[in-house]
Amino acid sequence: IPLTYICASVLSGQRRAAVYSALVMACLPLAVYYGAVTRMYAFVPAFLLLAMWGALKAQQPAARLTLLPTRQALPLRPVLALAIGSAGAMYTLYHSIWALAALALFCALQALVRLKSRMLRPIALAPARRQTLGIGLALLFYLPWLIYGVPRLLGRAADEAARNSNQQLSIGHFVQLG
Repeated sequence: IPLTYICASVLSGQRRAAVYSALVMACLPLAVYYGAVTRMYAFVPAFLLLAMWGALKAQQPAARLTLLPTRQALPLRPVLALAIGSAGAMYTLYHSIWALAALALFCALQALVRLKSRMLRPIALAPARRQTLGIGLALLFYLPWLIYGVPRLLGRAADEAARNSNQQLSIGHFVQLG
């Protein structure tokens, strides 16, 4: 619920929208149920919201983000939040990749809007670089699982396909059913 409040306040810039978002998350039946279940389901929204916060904060100008006095410094907190949130979500539940793909699409569209509005100035590319760095770090964090898990998953999928090949129904079967 606190991460929902933080992300909504960064996204909308309004406290009222953030309070309403946190209230909806607190009353959402699935969020309440899976928050009480001692499984990985409660971690997925937390990791996704952390990744969203990092992506949204990475879009802001660097001078507002850093704790260092120099304006040239790379703000690492949003980049690391995006990377850790994305990798954590992917490690926790594979299907969270779809939410992360939507977040990456949102970031790409924001970068295109920024490029069009700022007439290709280099400052317009800085947020996209920070977001790309965060996504790249997330993939680097996830690389050990990809090396280990993908061959095993492909083998299991091939075994399942071989076992279920005689159970497939043709389209004609469904046409006859009407």
